[in-house]
Amino acid sequence: MLKFYVRDFEWMGVDINFEFFNPGAEKKLTVGFVTPPADGDVTDEQMKHPSISDFIVIVNGVELEYKIQKMKETSFSSKTKIDGNDFVYYFDVVFKPGLNTIKHTYSYKAGSSVELQRTFDYQITTGKRWANKQIDDFELQVHLDQGIFYVPSTFWKDKRAIDWKIIGKGTIKKTSESLFTPGFELGNKIKMVHLNSGYLSFKAKNFAPDYDISIGEHGWHSWASKWCKSKKNCIGSEELSAIAKYCSLQPYAPDSTTAEELSLTQLGILRNYTYALRRVVFKNKTYSSFYSQFFWYTPDPAIKAEDVKLKYAENKFIAQIKYLEGKRKKAND
Repeated sequence: MLKFYVRDFEWMGVDINFEFFNPGAEKKLTVGFVTPPADGDVTDEQMKHPSISDFIVIVNGVELEYKIQKMKETSFSSKTKIDGNDFVYYFDVVFKPGLNTIKHTYSYKAGSSVELQRTFDYQITTGKRWANKQIDDFELQVHLDQGIFYVPSTFWKDKRAIDWKIIGKGTIKKTSESLFTPGFELGNKIKMVHLNSGYLSFKAKNFAPDYDISIGEHGWHSWASKWCKSKKNCIGSEELSAIAKYCSLQPYAPDSTTAEELSLTQLGILRNYTYALRRVVFKNKTYSSFYSQFFWYTPDPAIKAEDVKLKYAENKFIAQIKYLEGKRKKAND
């Protein structure tokens, strides 16, 4: 079983439980877990180190020591392509006859770029390099925060769709789309998803993926068309450029100068963004109409704004928006 947990916005916790069956006599093998270096807009120095922290491996109930090297510096080989600059965490395992368990946990920091405010990658195709060339019984759980995420649409070259299930409450957009903005880069096919509680689940037998896992959230340049239920009659480019840059779980607030491009209505929309994410019903028809354009807004009358618990960054943002609204109203009097 493979579990992902988005934590503190830019960190991903990974919890893995492998079961291997040894049909023969006891044998000792070197086991390695491959991870790419830090990606996105990172420095050359950051690329020299894995972006992983708190790595722990437990084999048959015993914690083991491990080593870390770049793949090209080890004797590991494979028929499938591996980047020589990827890092490998490796250790010796004595596989006893019968069932053996390998558990490991770690955390790693999100990458980022102009188009993506955070992205988490994981190499699942390593399963095809195991002895039987597949993962016989695979289960994936993806625990997300309140952001609007993309997840893979397929793991296979034949483009079979991943049968994602939401265990809890949330919404998956029906259509698949390119990862990046058309014209910028073709990109891989993705599904857009928003969770209010619970997690995404995928289970498969004889799992042999052709593609790795990429999970993340778009930056303000490219989110609008991907959020819209329909590209027709959805948010326009002018309004997008004005407000989209502030739509985040870690928003930066506009100052008095940059706020001049925002109307009072737009400031009000932004002030209520975090409440829309938590499914609050808006009495204000302007706010309700605006957020109803997006697949992820599923209002629930049982949820009250006063009961919503926001993060520090969100509360700080709302306070600054209220200040700017008050200043604007005073100037207009």
